[in-house]
Amino acid sequence: MASRQLRRIRSFSDLQLQRLSNAQILTVERFLTTPYDLLMRLLDVDFLTINNLLNELSAMATPTPKTAWNLLQLQNPIPFNIPILDSHLHGGLQAGTITEIVGESSSGKTILCLQLILQSSLLPEHGGFGLSSLFIDAESSFSPRLLLSLASARISPQTVGASENENDVNDTVLQSLMSRVHVMKVSGLSDLARWAQTTLEDQIIEKKIRIVVIDSIAAIVNQSFPSGTSLIDRQHMLSSTTAQLKRAAELFGLAVVITNTAFSSSSHSPTPSLHQDSSLFLPSSTLSLPMPPPSPFTFPSTLSPRLGLLWHHSVNTRLVLVNSLPGTISNIRDRSDDNNEPLNVKLLAITKSPVTAPLAVLVQVDGTGIHQFGSGEEEDFDTS
Repeated sequence: MASRQLRRIRSFSDLQLQRLSNAQILTVERFLTTPYDLLMRLLDVDFLTINNLLNELSAMATPTPKTAWNLLQLQNPIPFNIPILDSHLHGGLQAGTITEIVGESSSGKTILCLQLILQSSLLPEHGGFGLSSLFIDAESSFSPRLLLSLASARISPQTVGASENENDVNDTVLQSLMSRVHVMKVSGLSDLARWAQTTLEDQIIEKKIRIVVIDSIAAIVNQSFPSGTSLIDRQHMLSSTTAQLKRAAELFGLAVVITNTAFSSSSHSPTPSLHQDSSLFLPSSTLSLPMPPPSPFTFPSTLSPRLGLLWHHSVNTRLVLVNSLPGTISNIRDRSDDNNEPLNVKLLAITKSPVTAPLAVLVQVDGTGIHQFGSGEEEDFDTS
């Protein structure tokens, strides 16, 4: 691909790579668009050598088709452990794609991301993949204690009566798991773009990263572009960074998850604004619940994701977490769990996906993660 880094190609010596880097020639695309005479001076080679290099890099930059069978073998989805969601998404979070999780504050976006990281980092004997994860923390939202708590509940759900030896084994497993989760902070979109262009590939290979989580993209953009700055500049840098992430996802079979905030707008204008996203409106037939769906059902009409319509088309799959429940089923929250605490129930919806139609499902958030509400049991809801 044209965006491939030259330092990943073995056709250059270290000295040549340094000279190219000093001239800001870092990618195959940049090399292919550089004049012959400049390349000859930088690399200290003749015309024929430059011509051979250009032919070699041109072949690398030219896309080659793959069979459907080859693509199927590359897919190894990470399950959300939410049965209806995993079923409709053909196994869960797909490799080689970008998934956006949208929601208001405290809607459960981060805990859902940690649940995916946990699934990736767990060893195969515990139902995971045993691979590393990278959490890019822009809002100081990453909590190692929360991740440890989720992992403990998954590995040893029943600790009462466990022997001392079993507890030692669990401690070793948890320490190994936590060591496969890497956390990085960025101060803005320029930092994220620089990282994606220069070090992302190295980290994927060196640390065997399976999933990258960015929490949240809205915070990163706002840090770089305060109110009043050029919208065109913001969107250009955002699109460029997203393209780098997509390329890495496709090349290495990486799953990229990006959280985004949603806000409530009082505007009811029939003309969509930059922030409005019609994909957040779902008909009642898309609500997958252990009960007849309420009618009519839509998300709150004032809920809009940030970053506008151009960003809307940059992701492959979009999930939306909604705090407020439709009035006909809001009485669910009047119930209590086993500890006599109010149920923390939310709506989780697929609003954009290449593999399924829009779908919404009730989920419950507790100390062990996000789970499908009512899974495995019959519920009798008052829908009157």
